[in-house]
Amino acid sequence: DFCSPFESYVRSGNTEIIKYLINKYKTANLIDEGNKTLIQMSYKEGNSELVTYLIENGADINTKSDVGEPILMTACQNKDYEMVKYLIENGADPNITAEVILH
Repeated sequence: DFCSPFESYVRSGNTEIIKYLINKYKTANLIDEGNKTLIQMSYKEGNSELVTYLIENGADINTKSDVGEPILMTACQNKDYEMVKYLIENGADPNITAEVILH
């Protein structure tokens, strides 16, 4: 199962390298070659501390995943009400829609 360096850092919980990359590139909106964002990867790996760090450092809270789904929608589907509340309190658009392609 291939994963990008970003995804590898997120999966391993290596927040120091992620913080370094955010500082180096002056953005928390880093996207890997698979069009996955750090904030989406962090949430999917269950790293809410990193999600919070990314949001506090300017990550686009309404960005959509590689499959067109905003993090708020993912949190709702997971019944992660604490995260849903946090996301809305920090600017997530509750009216945002997904761009999911149905087959």
